[in-house]
Amino acid sequence: MTLDSKTLNAKTLQSRLLAWYARHGRRLPWRQTKNPYRIVVAEVMLQQTQVERVVQKYRAWIKAFPSWEALAQAPLRDVLRLWSGLGYNSRAARLQKLAQHVLSAGLPEEERSLVQLPGVGPYTAGAIRVFVFNKPGRCIDVNIERVMKRVCFTRRQRPSRRRLQEAVLASFPRGRARAWGNALMDLGSSHCSATRPSCSTCPIRSICKSRGERPEEKRERARRRQSPFLHSTRWWRGQILKVLTQQTMEKSVLYKAIPHNDKAAFENALAALRAEGLVKGVKHLRVGAAP
Repeated sequence: MTLDSKTLNAKTLQSRLLAWYARHGRRLPWRQTKNPYRIVVAEVMLQQTQVERVVQKYRAWIKAFPSWEALAQAPLRDVLRLWSGLGYNSRAARLQKLAQHVLSAGLPEEERSLVQLPGVGPYTAGAIRVFVFNKPGRCIDVNIERVMKRVCFTRRQRPSRRRLQEAVLASFPRGRARAWGNALMDLGSSHCSATRPSCSTCPIRSICKSRGERPEEKRERARRRQSPFLHSTRWWRGQILKVLTQQTMEKSVLYKAIPHNDKAAFENALAALRAEGLVKGVKHLRVGAAP
């Protein structure tokens, strides 16, 4: 598949962006390896988490759990304890389940098989295909979406999700999917930002269909806006697991150990953790086994 003349010449886009990436791409630790396990760990950590927060946690994780086998056999309490600080603790439990699956059945290459695995949704499946197997995949994060929309389409065109996916898949250079995915992400984070794109220094400005157009600031800001984290359900979940990864505790004592009084929020978060199998017990609570 190639991009047609009405969209963009793929070879021009590829050569210019890859040349820029070779000089200016971020040297992140998971980009310096082809080890499938390490790349998958990074992709799961990067879900809804900023790169800067992931780097140090990634290094500590690889040191503690250097392989699929090490993670699969680790106590869940240790897994959750080390994950603490990244948020969405269920990701850690599902990552351990994924490790156990890979040990018994391997890691498939096709996206339709990858999405059947624990903790692997459509985006992560596409990312695994691109960054582990170096094959074109549907890994369209906010940066890639923004870059490809602006480069390949004018603001008035408003491509559908399917058309955008087709454009992304068509843009991959043969044998360089991994580098291409990284290049698109880095361009989106460094030059093609949501509200203040640096078009004058962009390496592909001369072939960008949206160059000079005013970005849709309200839409981009609304997409990025998140509800407050402090005292949210996510906060309560994290606080509960932070305590229980250290020791088993009575429910009443656990509630008092958390520095905020909101019984309903506590009960809701605890119920959700029980439903996911991350917390077990009635009176005495403990970290459970991942579902």
